[in-house]
Amino acid sequence: MRVCLCLLLLLAPASLFAQTKIPMKITIGGSSVGENLYTRDGDQFTSNSTLDLGSIKLASKATGHFKAGKLVDLLVESHTPSGDSTVALAKGKLTVTGRGKTATADWTDTTGALGSNLHPQFFSTTLENAEKEIQANPAVKTLTIPVFLIEAGAMLPLKLTLLQPKNVEMAGKKVMVRRFAAEVAGILLELDLDPEGNVIAEDVPSQ
Repeated sequence: MRVCLCLLLLLAPASLFAQTKIPMKITIGGSSVGENLYTRDGDQFTSNSTLDLGSIKLASKATGHFKAGKLVDLLVESHTPSGDSTVALAKGKLTVTGRGKTATADWTDTTGALGSNLHPQFFSTTLENAEKEIQANPAVKTLTIPVFLIEAGAMLPLKLTLLQPKNVEMAGKKVMVRRFAAEVAGILLELDLDPEGNVIAEDVPSQ
């Protein structure tokens, strides 16, 4: 199964608090099966995703805040065929609820290395940091970085390889994007970043 996610970056009219909206259509073989909308307003963010594969329906909403590039609070509510789940981070306490169980632990974001299967914009900072490290060490082709997967509420290793950049068309203009091959939790991804550091495409060859 191949899932291609194409993004169009929209900037809200200039105001005291500029808002960035990134809507994403989720398609399989050119047919739309879902969508994601990521909104950033200052340090506050909201991300909504839905996916409909007939017998498999997924929905997830993530809200929270960043401070100095680090995640300070978070609420992720997901609805999947295996049941509902929530991940909550507040005042250094992480609470994960799912399948009738709740687990709580102390956790603080100290690196800004985040990721998400349903909310791909959370990979952006991780990819930019990985690119800088690879470029600073030409002998390094692949990095493995611990990332906080927001809908799982867990740290997992993310394997990243920097690919050759490519030109894509966005809003009628040719844009050079940076490309990464990634693997997390056994899932293979190909992720593209635009010059502003936004994830503009995620390709999932197997899901």
